[in-house]
Amino acid sequence: MWKIRTLTDKAEIHRVLQRDRLWSAYAIADLENGLFERCEWHLAEGKSDWWALCLLYKGFDPPALISLGQMKGVGAILTTSLAPPIAFFAAKPGHLAAIRRHYALESGERMLRMAVPIRDFKPVEGKPRRLHGADLDALKGLYSVRTPPFFSAEQVDQGVFYGLEVHGQLVSAAGTHVVAPKYGIAAVGNVVTHPDHRGAGYAALCSSAVTEELLAGGLDVVLNVGEKNEPARKIYERLGFRSYCRFVEVLGKRK
Repeated sequence: MWKIRTLTDKAEIHRVLQRDRLWSAYAIADLENGLFERCEWHLAEGKSDWWALCLLYKGFDPPALISLGQMKGVGAILTTSLAPPIAFFAAKPGHLAAIRRHYALESGERMLRMAVPIRDFKPVEGKPRRLHGADLDALKGLYSVRTPPFFSAEQVDQGVFYGLEVHGQLVSAAGTHVVAPKYGIAAVGNVVTHPDHRGAGYAALCSSAVTEELLAGGLDVVLNVGEKNEPARKIYERLGFRSYCRFVEVLGKRK
């Protein structure tokens, strides 16, 4: 029998998320002011210390839903207290059976969560430029080639972004999805290089600069990459990132 509770206390939520800190990186970052207000947190507690937690982040359309803990607890939450009509799921493979009972899922993408301890980081030499809000138009121009998922303009000033220019044009950039200094964690993302300039090592250079600044700030650093995206994986592995876990990103509609 599962006991389901809606959580509102940040300290209690943080204690739960710390049980799987690197997988929970995005959820932990959502505890920061300005993000926390867009969240719903649902906890399932069972016998023998069984537990599960689901976060519904309503800052995107459709909202994002992250699950962790035991699969049966996730199923209990989706049965009783959390039922968005549509959601973009980030879930470990073991949770998919519980999610499928309630949601018709599209094909989705198999992903890796990677992390880099500071002792393993291998920076790339070079000097990309730190980007700020004044660079937003140039960044949007670059991202028009391939808009990264979950990019918003506010991330540029609130996060860490570096870019590389050729003849005055921004041709490559990397940044962060989330940065949570209070909780000591950040996620690298929004990495794009213009097709005309790929193969020159620009993505590695920009990603290295972002990662270096985050690590220097004492943050744990993670990122997501497609399991089949071998070129990107090799870039991150050269920087010292290693796979932490597999998961799936998939859109689901309530049955």
